[in-house]
Order: sequence, then C-alpha cells, then structure tokens
Amino acid sequence: MSFPDAGQAVPSTGTGNIKFSDLRLSYLSNGSSGGNEGLNDEEGVLKLSFFRGVSFTSGDPIPGEGAISIETEFCGKTFAPEEGEGEPEPESFSITIARLGEYGEEANTIFEGVKLEGPTSESIITHSYTAGDRSVTVLFNHGAFEFIVDEENLSNCTLNSEPTSEVVFEDEPPITTTVSITLIDPSKAVLIPIILN
Repeated sequence: MSFPDAGQAVPSTGTGNIKFSDLRLSYLSNGSSGGNEGLNDEEGVLKLSFFRGVSFTSGDPIPGEGAISIETEFCGKTFAPEEGEGEPEPESFSITIARLGEYGEEANTIFEGVKLEGPTSESIITHSYTAGDRSVTVLFNHGAFEFIVDEENLSNCTLNSEPTSEVVFEDEPPITTTVSITLIDPSKAVLIPIILN
C-alpha cells in the first residue's frame, strides 16, 4: 500500500510532485471529514483551500486562514478518519447491587465477568464498558426460590426485560438469574436493589 491509500501519510515533496487529486483521494480513502464539500466530489473542481479545517491523525489541522503550504501542512501526515468512527473510548461507571432483607445463604454476583462474593447486604464494584452500548447484563448466582428486582427503587438504569432464571432441577431453587439493564448516566452510580426469598 502507498499514498493515497488509507492509513498512508502524504509523502515529502522531495519524492516528487504531489497532485491535488491524490490529496483528495487520500482524504476520501481515510474517511475524513471537515473542509469544503467539494472534497467529496472526485470529479469536481479542487482547490487547496477546500482542505481548510481538515484534521490529521497527529499535528495541527489545516489552518482556517492564511497561506497553505503542502510541505508544511500535509507532508508526513495522515488524514484522520471522521470523528465517531473507530473504537469508542471506554467509560467507567460504578454499580451498587443491594440485597434487601435477610437471606442466610451466600449469593454471588457476576457483573460483566466481575464476581462479587459474600453474604454482605451491599457490594460495590467498578466496571468499564464501551460507550454507545449501555445495555449490560448482571448474572446472579443464588439458591433462592424467589428473585425479585425492586423496580421502584432502581437508580440510574432501566430494566430491559423481566429477569430470567435458570432452573436445573425441578422443585429446587434456580442456580442463576440474569438481569439485563440499560445505563442512563455513566457519571452516576447505578443501584439495583434485589430481594431473595
């Protein structure tokens, strides 16, 4: 692969002339944005000023005013993909799972692969998730016949569906219950109150 293919830097002018059309092709192949709409028309008129405001993966964007130098502004740089593409940055949130009432046996909780153990009435864990996908699953390992999510007291999340329990043997309590929630605000803690009987 070579310039103007995606991911390739604009070469130095010392390697030969750089065509405006190759700059546009590199801009398009990298899925870049910004600049003049004329950059998106492969057959249309092209001016160097159309690149004003276009960003690169490193360094400064093309200035909004003043002279534009191909050597200074473009060479050695790779056009940046449009914002919002690629992997989103992870966000962190903390989740509190509160077991309400007295329940004698230990109840373990697995939240997106993180395990909470012990008979304590409340546990707090911090978990990272990917921005844009705020629907998460909490898996409860327990031995209770009745598992209830106290929906009235849910905080900073909504229940996606009724909890589902896996029953292994008839007339025995479920081993696991899965609760699917959607987070509302990652800057605030989530509270899921549950009742085990």
